Amino acid sequence: MPIRMTSSMISGEYKNQMNTTLSQLDYYTKRAQNLRNFSKFSENPLGASKAMRLRRSYTQNQDYMNNIENVGKTYTMAEESAMNVKNILDEAKDILTTSSNFGTRSQADYMTFATALRGFQQDILQSMNAKVNDTYVFGGANATEIPFKLDGGNLQFRGVEVATGDAGELESLSKESIYIDIGLGINVDKNGNVDTASVFNDTMNGLEFFGYGEDDDGYSKNVYNLLGQAADAIEKYAKGNGTAYNKDIASKFIEKVSNATSRVLISTSNLGIKQNQLDSLGERLVSTQEELTEQLHNLEYVDAEEAYTDYTWQQYVYNASLQIGSKLLQTSFLDFMK
Repeated sequence: MPIRMTSSMISGEYKNQMNTTLSQLDYYTKRAQNLRNFSKFSENPLGASKAMRLRRSYTQNQDYMNNIENVGKTYTMAEESAMNVKNILDEAKDILTTSSNFGTRSQADYMTFATALRGFQQDILQSMNAKVNDTYVFGGANATEIPFKLDGGNLQFRGVEVATGDAGELESLSKESIYIDIGLGINVDKNGNVDTASVFNDTMNGLEFFGYGEDDDGYSKNVYNLLGQAADAIEKYAKGNGTAYNKDIASKFIEKVSNATSRVLISTSNLGIKQNQLDSLGERLVSTQEELTEQLHNLEYVDAEEAYTDYTWQQYVYNASLQIGSKLLQTSFLDFMK
């Protein structure tokens, strides 16, 4: 049975088609202006979902890169500070070597040696309390508070005396660990313990670098206290106590300072190994970031030539629709009266 098409039906259908064509023209116009493949989730749900996942990965990767950058700054300061301490110890060793030439130096010379060693102590203390922004480099698990302080002339690390403090407590402080995520893929076992191989130990402890406690000979293992002991012995000798400092004692101090220097160098070398690992991982993260950026750009943006071609074609369709409408729709009575 034939269907009768009225002018109102034709007009209504034409208006619907024109609204669709106009909406598409508006979409392609904006697309040609901002070159975005889609601006709303509803325009491309699948692409928008994928873009959200990519952006999440991009943000996480950026966080990893920021963590590595921050650690790198801390490591640079730690290395500079440790090497400064090493250089100071070298100078102290030279003074001790000079002081061991008894009979060629006056009492005033020995007072000068003691004063120089105490000055070295202050320089070392500044290096041990080195900071990057608001973070103390050698603070261990608590990097927001100054790690090394003097209390009545006694050196303390976070409130515990470095020389005579509880050995177990000092040992525990020296082995503290703070782990950060740098994109290795955190693994947690069934007991909720984090696999240390899947994270990075960001802790640098001043006790590990500069020593604590005393050795079997009664000499301090801490570089600050060791120079203080040497200064005390030399000063007593300068004031007339001939047994406080002699050739054997000077040789012992030289040996202990050499050992302390070696410990600082070993810690610094270990720091360099970890820095190389970070640099290698950082390069991989940069490469990943570039790949994610390219994927996001390809997904969210369209080629300029393609966008303009689509816009031109849609504009042609719209103009053609207008021309068809002028022929398809009947003129009104007022048009007829003209």
